[in-house]
Amino acid sequence: MPDVTPEVFRQVMGHFATGVAIVTTRHGNDAHGTTISAVSSVSLQPPLILICVDRASDIHDLIRASGVFAVNMLHGGQRDLAVALSQKGTPELLAAHRLESLPYRIADTGAPLLTEHLAWVECLLETEIEAGDHTIYVGRVAGAGVRQVDDGPLLHYQGRYRALGGSL
Repeated sequence: MPDVTPEVFRQVMGHFATGVAIVTTRHGNDAHGTTISAVSSVSLQPPLILICVDRASDIHDLIRASGVFAVNMLHGGQRDLAVALSQKGTPELLAAHRLESLPYRIADTGAPLLTEHLAWVECLLETEIEAGDHTIYVGRVAGAGVRQVDDGPLLHYQGRYRALGGSL
Protein backbone atom coordinates (compact mmCIF):
# COMPACT_ATOMS: atom_id res chain seq x y z
CA MET A 1 0.00 0.00 0.00
CA PRO A 2 1.53 3.37 -0.98
CA ASP A 3 2.11 6.07 1.62
CA VAL A 4 -0.21 9.06 1.55
CA THR A 5 1.81 12.27 1.69
CA PRO A 6 0.72 15.15 3.93
CA GLU A 7 0.03 17.21 0.79
CA VAL A 8 -2.30 14.60 -0.71
CA PHE A 9 -4.03 14.02 2.62
CA ARG A 10 -4.58 17.79 3.07
CA GLN A 11 -5.97 18.05 -0.48
CA VAL A 12 -8.37 15.15 0.01
CA MET A 13 -9.59 16.30 3.42
CA GLY A 14 -10.01 19.82 2.03
CA HIS A 15 -12.97 18.44 0.09
CA PHE A 16 -14.84 17.88 3.35
CA ALA A 17 -16.55 21.15 4.29
CA THR A 18 -16.35 21.99 7.98
CA GLY A 19 -17.61 24.72 10.23
CA VAL A 20 -15.13 27.18 11.68
CA ALA A 21 -14.81 27.96 15.38
CA ILE A 22 -12.58 29.74 17.83
CA VAL A 23 -11.61 27.56 20.78
CA THR A 24 -10.88 29.62 23.89
CA THR A 25 -9.51 28.87 27.33
CA ARG A 26 -8.16 30.73 30.31
CA HIS A 27 -5.53 29.74 32.83
CA GLY A 28 -4.96 32.33 35.53
CA ASN A 29 -4.99 35.68 33.76
CA ASP A 30 -3.97 34.18 30.42
CA ALA A 31 -7.02 34.08 28.11
CA HIS A 32 -6.32 32.63 24.69
CA GLY A 33 -8.11 31.69 21.48
CA THR A 34 -7.28 30.00 18.20
CA THR A 35 -9.15 29.00 15.05
CA ILE A 36 -10.11 25.35 14.64
CA SER A 37 -12.30 23.35 12.30
CA ALA A 38 -11.94 19.94 13.92
CA VAL A 39 -14.98 19.92 16.21
CA SER A 40 -17.53 17.16 16.61
CA SER A 41 -20.31 16.09 18.90
CA VAL A 42 -19.53 12.78 20.60
CA SER A 43 -22.49 11.95 22.83
CA LEU A 44 -25.88 13.32 23.82
CA GLN A 45 -25.99 11.52 27.20
CA PRO A 46 -23.84 12.86 28.69
CA PRO A 47 -23.31 15.77 26.30
CA LEU A 48 -19.71 15.47 25.03
CA ILE A 49 -17.82 17.13 22.19
CA LEU A 50 -14.30 16.75 20.87
CA ILE A 51 -11.81 19.21 19.49
CA CYS A 52 -8.49 18.43 17.84
CA VAL A 53 -5.65 20.79 18.77
CA ASP A 54 -2.18 20.88 17.25
CA ARG A 55 0.41 20.10 19.92
CA ALA A 56 2.51 23.05 18.69
CA SER A 57 -0.38 25.48 19.26
CA ASP A 58 -0.09 27.98 22.10
CA ILE A 59 -3.51 26.96 23.38
CA HIS A 60 -2.66 23.24 23.62
CA ASP A 61 -1.02 23.32 27.05
CA LEU A 62 -3.39 25.99 28.38
CA ILE A 63 -6.39 23.70 27.84
CA ARG A 64 -4.61 20.90 29.67
CA ALA A 65 -3.61 23.19 32.55
CA SER A 66 -7.00 24.90 32.93
CA GLY A 67 -9.23 21.88 32.38
CA VAL A 68 -11.79 24.04 30.56
CA PHE A 69 -12.43 25.29 27.05
CA ALA A 70 -15.16 26.92 25.00
CA VAL A 71 -15.99 26.50 21.33
CA ASN A 72 -17.28 29.69 19.71
CA MET A 73 -18.86 28.79 16.35
CA LEU A 74 -18.40 31.56 13.80
CA HIS A 75 -20.91 33.08 11.40
CA GLY A 76 -20.24 34.04 7.78
CA GLY A 77 -19.30 37.62 8.66
CA GLN A 78 -16.38 36.54 10.85
CA ARG A 79 -13.86 35.49 8.21
CA ASP A 80 -11.32 38.15 9.30
CA LEU A 81 -11.46 36.90 12.89
CA ALA A 82 -10.90 33.31 11.75
CA VAL A 83 -7.90 34.39 9.67
CA ALA A 84 -6.40 36.51 12.47
CA LEU A 85 -6.63 33.71 15.04
CA SER A 86 -5.23 31.10 12.68
CA GLN A 87 -1.98 32.94 11.98
CA LYS A 88 1.04 33.82 14.09
CA GLY A 89 4.18 35.84 13.77
CA THR A 90 3.47 39.47 14.64
CA PRO A 91 2.80 41.25 17.94
CA GLU A 92 -0.70 42.16 16.66
CA LEU A 93 -1.55 38.52 15.95
CA LEU A 94 -0.18 37.44 19.33
CA ALA A 95 -2.40 40.07 20.99
CA ALA A 96 -5.40 38.71 19.07
CA HIS A 97 -4.62 35.15 20.19
CA ARG A 98 -4.49 36.45 23.75
CA LEU A 99 -7.95 37.99 23.18
CA GLU A 100 -6.54 41.40 24.13
CA SER A 101 -8.64 43.29 21.58
CA LEU A 102 -11.66 40.98 21.45
CA PRO A 103 -14.75 41.39 23.61
CA TYR A 104 -15.52 38.31 25.68
CA ARG A 105 -17.14 37.30 28.93
CA ILE A 106 -16.12 34.61 31.39
CA ALA A 107 -18.47 31.62 31.42
CA ASP A 108 -19.42 29.69 34.54
CA THR A 109 -16.57 27.22 33.87
CA GLY A 110 -14.04 30.05 33.70
CA ALA A 111 -13.55 29.73 29.93
CA PRO A 112 -13.80 32.91 27.86
CA LEU A 113 -16.80 33.19 25.53
CA LEU A 114 -16.56 35.62 22.64
CA THR A 115 -19.46 38.07 22.67
CA GLU A 116 -19.83 37.73 18.89
CA HIS A 117 -20.55 34.20 17.62
CA LEU A 118 -23.18 32.01 15.97
CA ALA A 119 -23.33 29.45 18.79
CA TRP A 120 -21.18 28.33 21.70
CA VAL A 121 -20.46 25.52 24.09
CA GLU A 122 -18.39 25.63 27.25
CA CYS A 123 -16.76 22.44 28.44
CA LEU A 124 -14.98 20.79 31.31
CA LEU A 125 -12.09 18.68 30.06
CA GLU A 126 -13.16 15.03 30.31
CA THR A 127 -10.26 13.21 28.66
CA GLU A 128 -7.50 13.62 26.12
CA ILE A 129 -6.11 11.31 23.48
CA GLU A 130 -2.74 11.76 21.79
CA ALA A 131 -3.18 11.30 18.02
CA GLY A 132 -0.27 12.06 15.71
CA ASP A 133 0.70 15.72 15.93
CA HIS A 134 -2.61 16.66 17.61
CA THR A 135 -4.38 16.02 20.89
CA ILE A 136 -8.05 15.14 20.88
CA TYR A 137 -9.65 16.88 23.84
CA VAL A 138 -13.05 15.51 24.85
CA GLY A 139 -15.13 17.97 26.85
CA ARG A 140 -18.27 17.52 28.92
CA VAL A 141 -20.64 20.31 27.89
CA ALA A 142 -21.44 22.51 30.88
CA GLY A 143 -23.28 25.25 28.98
CA ALA A 144 -24.38 26.05 25.45
CA GLY A 145 -26.35 28.60 23.48
CA VAL A 146 -27.10 30.16 20.12
CA ARG A 147 -27.46 33.74 18.88
CA GLN A 148 -29.85 34.92 16.23
CA VAL A 149 -27.74 36.46 13.45
CA ASP A 150 -28.51 37.12 9.81
CA ASP A 151 -25.44 35.22 8.58
CA GLY A 152 -25.25 31.45 8.40
CA PRO A 153 -22.15 29.56 9.50
CA LEU A 154 -18.61 30.27 8.33
CA LEU A 155 -17.28 27.24 6.47
CA HIS A 156 -13.84 26.00 5.46
CA TYR A 157 -13.62 24.17 2.13
CA GLN A 158 -10.64 23.51 -0.16
CA GLY A 159 -8.38 25.71 1.94
CA ARG A 160 -10.67 28.76 1.81
CA TYR A 161 -13.26 30.32 4.07
CA ARG A 162 -16.75 30.43 2.62
CA ALA A 163 -20.22 31.42 3.75
CA LEU A 164 -23.18 29.12 3.41
CA GLY A 165 -25.09 30.34 0.37
CA GLY A 166 -28.55 29.04 1.14
CA SER A 167 -30.55 25.96 1.92
CA LEU A 168 -31.65 23.10 -0.30
